[in-house]
Amino acid sequence: MGTNYYCYPKYTNEQKLGLIKKISNDEAVTSNDIKERIHIGKSSAGWRFLFNPTIIENLNSLDGLKTFLENSIIYDEYKGELPNKDFWEMVGAKEAYKYEQDEHHEIKWGLWFSKHFDFS
Repeated sequence: MGTNYYCYPKYTNEQKLGLIKKISNDEAVTSNDIKERIHIGKSSAGWRFLFNPTIIENLNSLDGLKTFLENSIIYDEYKGELPNKDFWEMVGAKEAYKYEQDEHHEIKWGLWFSKHFDFS
């Protein structure tokens, strides 16, 4: 049992204005206009934080991941919104648990990632 973490990327001012314009003009707002939540990963007792590999599909560095999450609203499945700083402190506190790469996990940028795209 563990806690899943998610994020919603924040809208830029341009994206916000575009949505307001569509709504004001009674235009259809499509799924391309709406940002969906992204599963960041899972925190389980006694384990390192396990990142979902889909979070980095379009990122190529730890700094890119941190910037992406800074521009997102992070929350867990129980408590609601979690400040970015608190999220990374939680991830860092779990780094004491050392696990090796295996057929189900890989270490990338010093973080532990699942090799499976469907986990909860």
